Amino acid sequence: MNSLTDPEKRIGWLRERGEVRSANHLCRQMLRQSGTNRELALFYLALGYYELGSLKQALRHARILHQMNPRLLSLHLNLGCIHDAMGHKGMAIREYKKELALNPDCDEAKYNLGTLFLEQRAWKKACFYLEACYSHGYLIDTVVTKLAFCLDKRKQYREEIRLYRHYLRRRPENVWCMSNLGAALMGVGRYREALRYLKSANCLSPKTGRIKRNIARVNEVLGVR
Repeated sequence: MNSLTDPEKRIGWLRERGEVRSANHLCRQMLRQSGTNRELALFYLALGYYELGSLKQALRHARILHQMNPRLLSLHLNLGCIHDAMGHKGMAIREYKKELALNPDCDEAKYNLGTLFLEQRAWKKACFYLEACYSHGYLIDTVVTKLAFCLDKRKQYREEIRLYRHYLRRRPENVWCMSNLGAALMGVGRYREALRYLKSANCLSPKTGRIKRNIARVNEVLGVR
C-alpha cells in the first residue's frame, strides 16, 4: 500500500520529516475511526506531545495506552521520559526499570537510569547502568565522561584508568581522555607514565592550563627542571 495513503505509514513519514504536529493530527483522526490501530495511534500521539513539550497531554495518552497494553515495548521508556521531564524523578526511575523488566536490552532506559542516579549522587547505581551502556557501545562519547566521573567519585581509580585506556584506543587523539588519564595516573603515583600522556595532550591542546599545571606538578615530583 502506498505510504502516503496508509495512515500508519504516513505517520512515520511525517515524523521522519519533522512534521510532528501533522503526525499528531493524523493520530487523532485514527482514534476517531473504527478499524484502525489504536495502540499505534496512541503511542505516537503520546510521543508527539512529549516532543512538542505538551507533557500533561503526553502523560494522559500514554496512560490510556498503558490501560490497553501495559506490556507494550517502549511504553514504559516513554512514560519514564515524560515523568523525568516533569520532574517526577522517582516515577521516572520506576518506569525505566519496568521497561528493562520487559526489554533487558533497552540501552536508552539504562542510560537514563545511569544519568538520574548520577544526578542523585548514587554513584554505585549510576556506574552499574552506565557501564552496561558503555560495554554495548551506546552513546560512548557521552557515557564515558559520566562513567569516569562516577568511578572517580567512588575512588575506583584503577577502573577509571582502564576506562580511559580503552576509550583512548577508540579515540586515540582525544585530548580530554589523555589529560584525564594522565591525572588519574598521577593520583596513583605513576608519574612517569602520567607525564607521557600529559605531554601528548599538551601537544594537541597547548593552551589548556590544566594540562600545563599537571605537567609542572609531575616535573616537580620527578625533579625535572
